[in-house]
Amino acid sequence: PGVTYDYYAARVLPNSSEHPNFVNPHYHEHGKEPYRFLEGTDMEMNTGTVQEGRVDWAEPQVVQAGEEFVIGESQVHSLRNNGTTPVDFVFACPNSHLVDRKPETPDGDRYFTKDLENGIPPWYPARAKSE
Repeated sequence: PGVTYDYYAARVLPNSSEHPNFVNPHYHEHGKEPYRFLEGTDMEMNTGTVQEGRVDWAEPQVVQAGEEFVIGESQVHSLRNNGTTPVDFVFACPNSHLVDRKPETPDGDRYFTKDLENGIPPWYPARAKSE
């Protein structure tokens, strides 16, 4: 109630030495985040929960173009492109989901998990863990 959602489009490129093939794992404490996948093949949505300073990951879920996926409050999430073509998707969220929570941005509601124990799914490329 009373929360405004905006719509965004994004692209995840195939893996290369110049860029990773995934959205950095993160979560939001407030508001859901619906996704709709437009283009791409061999994509997976990874979700988990933060418990006592570590991320507990669920099994990856394969998603296809045309499908929708809704991320819940406090659910860690990351989309990974395992294919050879770009993955295009749209999503809706409050503006606060695009702002990192820091002292200078106290209204931000994006929390990256890479510095938490198991913060990057263990099946992601090794170089992802050092970025």
